[in-house]
Amino acid sequence: MARQPAARAVQAGSIPVGRCQFWARTSENGPWTKRFQRHNHSRRIVPTAFLPDGRKALTASLDNTVAQWDVETGEELTKEVLKHPGGVTSLALMPGAMQALTTCDDGRLRLWDLGNAAVVSEMTAGDNALQHVAVSRDDGRALTTNAVDRFVRLWDLGQGREIPHPERPGTAMLDFSILGGLV
Repeated sequence: MARQPAARAVQAGSIPVGRCQFWARTSENGPWTKRFQRHNHSRRIVPTAFLPDGRKALTASLDNTVAQWDVETGEELTKEVLKHPGGVTSLALMPGAMQALTTCDDGRLRLWDLGNAAVVSEMTAGDNALQHVAVSRDDGRALTTNAVDRFVRLWDLGQGREIPHPERPGTAMLDFSILGGLV
């Protein structure tokens, strides 16, 4: 589920599989009403997001796509679909830019230009699949996780490279397999 920046709309995905719903209200305390429902994905929708201006929304799916939506009309922007080689596992918006980061089943981290639906850069951690991503709000860095090797990696998005642990070059920033915790 994602909430619009102005807090007057929300979207939810996979109700049921592949379907998203958009709800809105006309005032801060007004009742929620369903604006529209679409079934555009053939598999489960994983994350959803609103762009900062609230006029576009994204739905990422295990069907290898991230769809972009016009929130006002409810129409999918079919020329702006982000196509992946595998199921999309996570999505994060870049602050202050029309860009998004995604991870998918091929294990790569991709930075996308949303207006052109084009990959700006691709990053990988060797044979280690990257499954989830979160973005720093202020310094152009991202964190990725992997449930198999239990690493948390820090990325410099401007340079398109992983930032290694300062005391253990060649290793991830956090290694939960050593610490014994969960990612």
